[in-house]
Amino acid sequence: MHMRDLLSAKVEQLAQDLGLIQSRRKKERETPTLIYTIKGRTDVEAKMLSMIARAKQRIMLVAPSLEKLGTLVSSALATASGRGVTIRAILGERSKTVDSSMEQRIKEDTLAVDLVIDSEEALISMPDLSICGWADNPLISLQLEGFLEQTWELAR
Repeated sequence: MHMRDLLSAKVEQLAQDLGLIQSRRKKERETPTLIYTIKGRTDVEAKMLSMIARAKQRIMLVAPSLEKLGTLVSSALATASGRGVTIRAILGERSKTVDSSMEQRIKEDTLAVDLVIDSEEALISMPDLSICGWADNPLISLQLEGFLEQTWELAR
């Protein structure tokens, strides 16, 4: 009986809290955002490839090494470049296999992989692509892109 009362009280409190959050969201017109976690190199790479394939205007990429991302990612970037997509890459080491139209700058201490597509989608990954966070929220994407632009200006 005690357990039932305790659970009922917890559920009731949860319902009240959710109602409060919903009413605040309506007043402030906040848009809820999900950041998805993707695990496993195959799935993270697939997400990156699909993002690059959807790019229409601009790709901002940060990675320790373009070669370590693999030939599929390099090929997808070359295809995007061929479609007229502007690509900027901040790399830990200069890439020799990069498409000549891709702008690149070097920042030796680059650790993570960051990818922003058309200021609409953002991905942040471990360097080995074992796990990443991905969002298709323009506010989050613009924030990351702004940070990456500052990094671009500081890179050589």
